[in-house]
Amino acid sequence: MLSSRNILLVSGILVFFAGLGVFLTTETSTERPPQVPNHSQASPVAQAASFPDTWVLTGPWVQAPPPPPVKPLPPPAVVPPPPKAPDPVDKKSLTFLGSYKDQDGSPAYFFKFLPTGAVVILKPGQTSKGWQLVEIQEHLFALTGPGGRFEVSH
Repeated sequence: MLSSRNILLVSGILVFFAGLGVFLTTETSTERPPQVPNHSQASPVAQAASFPDTWVLTGPWVQAPPPPPVKPLPPPAVVPPPPKAPDPVDKKSLTFLGSYKDQDGSPAYFFKFLPTGAVVILKPGQTSKGWQLVEIQEHLFALTGPGGRFEVSH
């Protein structure tokens, strides 16, 4: 009869051979690292020149595709500014007070700006205190001043 030691030894040997059989029947991976040439017999100059490149050293021996080329963005379209709207004409903030003629016969006109109460005296084409008498028509004065364009009927 076999002793317990002999049974243990025989079972261990059987497990070893079973594992060896499984190992030999399985397929090995076809992906292997590239062979690096043996440089022990080459000259020192040739040895330095044939150093493996980074592709070999980085593994898993599959080179990643290069990044896509960067396309420059087109310049932004130049949008012209919208046309400037004409200044609104204010017809209520200014009143005509009257007029007079100088000794040389040139007329001067009196206007009152209602929001401030300021009185402005202007001759045609003259600028005073930011006000200018732009146009005189038969029943209408056109002025420019602080805040825009004004029309006053007389």
